[in-house]
Amino acid sequence: MAGMLAILVGVVLLGGAGLLYAEYRRESRVLRAAAIGAVAADHRRDPARTLERLTRWVYNNQGFAKNSRYFLSPRFGPTPLQVLESGGDCADKSRLLAAMLDELGIPSTLVMLYAPDYARSTHTVVETRLPGFRAAADPVFDIVFPDGAGGLLGVAQLQQQPERFEARIHALAAERGPASKVAFYPTELESYRWPRTINWERMPATRVLGSVLGWFVPQPELVTRPRLLAEPKLLVSLALFGLGLVCVGLGWLLMP
Repeated sequence: MAGMLAILVGVVLLGGAGLLYAEYRRESRVLRAAAIGAVAADHRRDPARTLERLTRWVYNNQGFAKNSRYFLSPRFGPTPLQVLESGGDCADKSRLLAAMLDELGIPSTLVMLYAPDYARSTHTVVETRLPGFRAAADPVFDIVFPDGAGGLLGVAQLQQQPERFEARIHALAAERGPASKVAFYPTELESYRWPRTINWERMPATRVLGSVLGWFVPQPELVTRPRLLAEPKLLVSLALFGLGLVCVGLGWLLMP
């Protein structure tokens, strides 16, 4: 009896995972269509131009207030599609930008900018991560950072050369005018001096994991953040799938 019940529960969980994954894929197709529409066909082979155009598109799409929508729990935050539909703050719009880039085959990661003491994150941006191409983008201020040689600067470069970040902000403020959003950019609070993709200091377990990771990579604080953490429907569907398999396996073991 216990075995049959476990198998039944497992089948239900697997079915739920399948339905949720199908919904995630449907939303991904919507994001892909929006991304393709935002980027001219002749620019899709140029990741720098694609990033610049998508950043501007996300900046202009909807408003900048924190998106109050969410999937299952407020802790998951809004899905990228919900941000597409309703706008959002820096974390929300960066989540949308990263998802749209991914749909165009350009992997990226969210990057949190921290206060000097690392006590709290003050801003969230995106960094594209293709071989030989890393570039930072800020979709709530419509900023990318030209390197002066036809390319774009990444987070590590901006961290090492903070004067280039400040020069870009000042140049954009002068170009767009004193009433523009970028003219009010809080450069002291939201700089690239203290970036992190994952806050390993959050709890004891993550501190240990971060320390171990540091044995293998030079900057564990800048490893690519798993996309699952910004895709709640994908995360939950995979969790249900794994739990369903466990239940089915356990049920077979319990069968007489």
